[in-house]
Amino acid sequence: MEENLTKEFLGNFKQGESDFRSYIFSIVRNEVEMENILQDAYLKMIEKKDSYDNTKLFTPWAMGFIIMQIRRWRQKLGREKLVFADDTIELMSQTAIDEFSSREIDIKENNNSIISDILLGISKINPKYAEIIKMKYFDNLESKEIAKRLNINEGSVEMSLTRGRRELKNFVLNQ
Repeated sequence: MEENLTKEFLGNFKQGESDFRSYIFSIVRNEVEMENILQDAYLKMIEKKDSYDNTKLFTPWAMGFIIMQIRRWRQKLGREKLVFADDTIELMSQTAIDEFSSREIDIKENNNSIISDILLGISKINPKYAEIIKMKYFDNLESKEIAKRLNINEGSVEMSLTRGRRELKNFVLNQ
């Protein structure tokens, strides 16, 4: 039962990933930030996957996590100029939910081995990227802490995460 729920969950996420990326990028206008927000939202979704009711559409549920991560990103900006007000983000998210939900398709039979593909992929990508990905997503370290531990600058960590995720994505998609 748990395995079927996980496969369905991952399949739903994979199907909506392109739309999620587009929505996030439309707000943050930065590829690295978009990737970070999406990954953080995905981790929260994984934590809360038991609260997902598979009789309902996945996209509105997932967008709730994405919106929450966008708000956190905005809070981190602190004193920097804010791009959109909360009500604008809410309106944009509702429009995105409506559009994405209308395209959502049942893909329960897909993604039989995505988790094992990801773990295998981590062992196959550039070891430098793999190490940073493990520190970020397995050890739950912030980029600043990773940079400190590896004695590199935070920008290098962010770029390595982006490149590592890209290599990992390519590996998984080519399996």
